[in-house]
Amino acid sequence: MTATTASMPFAVSNSEVAKALPHRRRLITPEVGRALERLNHAIEYLTDEYVHQGGSKALNDHLCTVQLLMDVRKQVYVDAPEAHSMGARCKYFLARLFA
Repeated sequence: MTATTASMPFAVSNSEVAKALPHRRRLITPEVGRALERLNHAIEYLTDEYVHQGGSKALNDHLCTVQLLMDVRKQVYVDAPEAHSMGARCKYFLARLFA
């Protein structure tokens, strides 16, 4: 556990993210990519602000906002269409070729 993770109660470990998201690649369009980038910047900004303020209890709104943004970021990613595997694409191609 890193010092950053220990000081921020809203941090999520990589194993938790891996369990929450299916192991499927997503087709990220430029619009989705920009949305994810902006959400990441907002999360980073609020997290930095929280750390620089010393993590006081008065910044509870920062924690709620960061958690909300993280949930939105996850939903934007999960809503992107899944990329088909190479095997599935080959199977589809061969099915159309011999149909």
